Amino acid sequence: MTDQQRELPPDLLAAVLAGARRHGGRMAVSASDGSATYAQLVGRASALARAYQERGVCPGDRVALVMAPGRDSVAASLAAFMTGAAYVPVDPIQPARRLRQVLEGCRLVLSLDVSRAVTGLDMAITPDQLAGDWALADRTAAASYNQRPLADDVAYVIHTSGSTGTPKGVQVGHRGVVNLIEDVDTRAPVPDPHRGAVWTSPDFDVSVWETWSPLCTGGSLVMAPARDRLEASRYLDFLHREEVHSAYIPPAFLTDARTALEADPHFCGTLTRLFVGVEPIALGLLQALVRARPGLCVVNSYGPTETTVCCTLFTVPATGGDPLARTPIGTAVKGNTLLVVDSTGALSPTGEGELVVLGEGVARGYLKTPDPSRDGFAPWPGFPGRRAYRTGDLVRTLPDGNLVFVGRADRQLKVRGYRIEPGEVETAIRAVVPVQEVIVGARDLPSRGRAVVAYVRMRSGADWDAVRVRRRLRELLPVHALPAEFIRIESVPQTKNGKTDYEALATLPLPGRPAL
Repeated sequence: MTDQQRELPPDLLAAVLAGARRHGGRMAVSASDGSATYAQLVGRASALARAYQERGVCPGDRVALVMAPGRDSVAASLAAFMTGAAYVPVDPIQPARRLRQVLEGCRLVLSLDVSRAVTGLDMAITPDQLAGDWALADRTAAASYNQRPLADDVAYVIHTSGSTGTPKGVQVGHRGVVNLIEDVDTRAPVPDPHRGAVWTSPDFDVSVWETWSPLCTGGSLVMAPARDRLEASRYLDFLHREEVHSAYIPPAFLTDARTALEADPHFCGTLTRLFVGVEPIALGLLQALVRARPGLCVVNSYGPTETTVCCTLFTVPATGGDPLARTPIGTAVKGNTLLVVDSTGALSPTGEGELVVLGEGVARGYLKTPDPSRDGFAPWPGFPGRRAYRTGDLVRTLPDGNLVFVGRADRQLKVRGYRIEPGEVETAIRAVVPVQEVIVGARDLPSRGRAVVAYVRMRSGADWDAVRVRRRLRELLPVHALPAEFIRIESVPQTKNGKTDYEALATLPLPGRPAL
């Protein structure tokens, strides 16, 4: 029986420590900021945990990590678990205003660039200021922590877009992550030990699976350098060079991946598992990847942050189905139950409707939310004692029981895997430019893919300076929420019922481009 097929302990700390006891000298993390064995990683984390406690970190607290992926960020996350706290991954490039909003709810802030992390809050510190040099990591410190997290404790908090302009912190527990790791490993086994890649930004929840999947099963984590993350060819070369077995590849890179694998049977020869998703992908593209590399398993995933990275999985077959159709999102991740309901909340007799997720993968709600039921978290009739979340996503049930994503039941956008509340972007635009009306949506832009677009009706006599607007918005919004295009409108198109006609807006010509 391989490490991946074992039933893991119910919390992430215990799973990593179990691997460290068996494979202390094995490489755990390799990144731009250095590498570390399991013994070194656990020793460093233990030293950090003691320093956390000395600074008042207690069970249930949150430790913010304002740093790029690296061995420091992994050790700092593990240290949070050792104190019973949760880690809060924060992308260092976030605007100062958003950083402040996220960091205000944290007990301690770790950052490699303290001047960037503080942003007016006097509580940031570098990992080395707490635990000294990595070379001094105490290999005997593995048992020095005195607080074990419980499976139902919050493991991490990731912030999503908020309709009022304030980011919402999603609290996610240990057990849901462990269930996901076990389920993916069952559906798509990898060699023992395996090498898993990290590509995503720290505040994108796919990074949770990328990070803990190898470390919970005795594998090795290899983190893509920043220079290899922006272009498909460079990232694919990284996967080949590092002999990676398991990787997430973003949708924009998949066509290049198919071309590369089809052109050279030896390229990425160790690649055994591809984890994909975050937006609809054509079935034929994923099937071509499966056929191009015998032994490669491609897993399509779906799920909002509130359901622990993803709540459904689909193993892509080599053939069958309509190659132009959307790839199914599959069936429930271990520990979850899926319901498809109609507009009244009753089970849909047609198998098409809104998806409701129940079970261990459902988050513990949002930070600072007095009434979770108003945000989609609520008990569900017939399932007492189980957490439930209304996703707001519409799905269709196929004859074989797999689900297909249809669209959103509300205006929430999904762009490159990030969920974006149009209200947050609209609020920011109103704060920097005198608009009469502004409506934010998403469109497929030539050569740029899915992107945020803002339709703007200016106040009479107001000036429009696109350069100034973009500069101001960069101070208010995360990069993925910045509008790629501003489309000036004289009036808002209406449906016959007097509602905004979003379909009509989506057909308006882009600036500088002729109407079709």
